[in-house]
Parts: sequence; C-alpha cells; structure tokens
Amino acid sequence: MPTRLNDLETLHGVGSAPENREVRSTHRTLVVTMSAAEQPGFVTVEEYLAAEEKAATKSEYKDGWIRAMSGSILRHNDIAGNCFASLHAWQ
Repeated sequence: MPTRLNDLETLHGVGSAPENREVRSTHRTLVVTMSAAEQPGFVTVEEYLAAEEKAATKSEYKDGWIRAMSGSILRHNDIAGNCFASLHAWQ
C-alpha cells in the first residue's frame, strides 16, 4: 500500500499522526482515513531523502509515493547470492 510522507514519518518516529486520523486494522488490511484538507500532496525527492536519513527502516520512492520495504532474512540473502554466483559463472 503506498504511503505518503506524513505516514512514513509516523511509522519511523520522525513525526506524529494528526489527532483526527482514524487507523483501524481489519483481517488483512490496514485502513487509514483522512479528512480532505489533510490529504498530503506528492512527496519531492528532497523530502523523501530528508525523511529517509532519519528513518529506522528503509523505504522506496517512486513517482511521488513512498512505500515501506520489508527487511530480508539471512536465508533469502544466501539464496539470492548463490543464484547470482551461478549466473556470473556463465560469463
């Protein structure tokens, strides 16, 4: 689910969520509602980079949207590294 800068700051502890924002979790979906006046605009690259420097977790930026990235596990890194090494050997 795309995340705007205000949500990224809240997730990473940089800012705080507005009082009138309703956040509720359903079975598999996180629902966040905001008033029309509170809808944030697109995030600039500079805003993203400034927030990313302070962030505890990583995220990606694409077309003004910020998406939180999940962390990888050691097993995934081992498998990806082995695949890369096997493909590199074909050169």
